[in-house]
Amino acid sequence: APGGTVYKLGADGEWVSTGRLPAQRDESADSEQDFDYVGNLVGWDIDMVDTVQGLTVCGGKLYAFPLYHRGVFSLDASGSGWEYCGDPGVRLFALAAYHGQLFAAGNQGGDPETGELVGGVYAYLGDGEWGPREIQRGVSQVYSFAELNDEFYCGTWPEARVYRRPADGVGDWVDCGRMGEEKEVMGMITCAH
Repeated sequence: APGGTVYKLGADGEWVSTGRLPAQRDESADSEQDFDYVGNLVGWDIDMVDTVQGLTVCGGKLYAFPLYHRGVFSLDASGSGWEYCGDPGVRLFALAAYHGQLFAAGNQGGDPETGELVGGVYAYLGDGEWGPREIQRGVSQVYSFAELNDEFYCGTWPEARVYRRPADGVGDWVDCGRMGEEKEVMGMITCAH
């Protein structure tokens, strides 16, 4: 059954709804197929957000996104509703804050000019605008983020490669190698011992 509601733990130990993420349509899409990721899921509707796939905090605000609908949302100042923050034009898999900027990992697909697979990492520019941030060649989906020693990493598909963003944020991502014969890096985390 579709979900899409974010809850917060109240002072009394009870869970309180902050509301459901609002579905957003891409009005510039050529057809419903261009933005209907849920059409093949029985009982799910383009006008009802399906899930909450990911959450992160950036700049003191809570951000969330669904899995099969497009859009990134921030919790409004009252904590009881969600505001649309645009989207980079692709289905998303992860959000992360790095050096005070919000990043999204997406399902980019192939380069329309060359047919080459290119991955998608996007940065939130504010006011509902998103911009691409360097790409990973040979990658069609970016699934995860992690930070280690003040460096920013992303996990990808179809070869389970991890890439590191250059320290100055300029130029191509550095290929840190493949994880055995795996296909995708769905999650990463760093920890200190």
